[in-house]
Amino acid sequence: MSNANPQSLAGRVCFCLLLFAIGLYLLASIREIDRDLKKDSDWRTYFTKDAMHYYVVAQAFASGDFSMSYEKGWPYRQPLFPLLIAGVMKATNDDLLAIRMINVGVIVFAAITLFVILRAFWRDSAAAAIISILFVLNPFVYDQAIHGLNTEPLHLFLLICIIACLLRYTAVRHWIYLLLLAFTIGLDYLDRINGLFLAISAFAVLLCFALSQYFFGPEHHAVRLGRRLIRRSIWNYRRSGEVGCAAYRFLVALPRSRARLGYYHRTKLALAFALFR
Repeated sequence: MSNANPQSLAGRVCFCLLLFAIGLYLLASIREIDRDLKKDSDWRTYFTKDAMHYYVVAQAFASGDFSMSYEKGWPYRQPLFPLLIAGVMKATNDDLLAIRMINVGVIVFAAITLFVILRAFWRDSAAAAIISILFVLNPFVYDQAIHGLNTEPLHLFLLICIIACLLRYTAVRHWIYLLLLAFTIGLDYLDRINGLFLAISAFAVLLCFALSQYFFGPEHHAVRLGRRLIRRSIWNYRRSGEVGCAAYRFLVALPRSRARLGYYHRTKLALAFALFR
């Protein structure tokens, strides 16, 4: 009689299937990208619209120009993804295949990260592997990774990390996960404007969670109103760091805000718009 645990056996099988799915995804992506490059290897016609913007910004970063002068013509282009492209440019001498493989690599890394996070949360390798397989083989993920230079794959990876940090913080209430949450949201803002809405949503959820713990937790009662409620709420926020977390997120996104100040400094209204849009 075999003493093997059925759950661990299923987990190993699903993990092998995940590796197979990642290999299949890599093979299909490389084949598609290589076929596109054989048709047209000139980046000036190969990259169009948003991809062209990111490529041009990356070229400036790779040459040592970090003035972010592109803000004058493309104010909604964030610097994190072009910075990643610039690093690959320097390492591979502007190899288009390597540049096109950036998002493919990001998706593979995101799938592995998703598996690790889900397995840590659920202690179920099979379920974590199945969900990661569905992620890496998703048609939307595939299209965003191989067509042009899109910021969506990096946004998806950061979104996975943001949700994991948020869930972990609400579970253990440790400050390190709050700082990781703020740092990841700041990085997501530097990748896409969506990070600003994520910051508002995440801290709104944390506020609702803190209030629910106060009113409905076993050690609190809703009848404690007035001055004591205000004093206790302020102390809770100071202790847990939500206010400091918002300031930390602003500091992470400061490089892009600094560039905007150079182009939108004429009026107070424009100054506020440059900092927070």
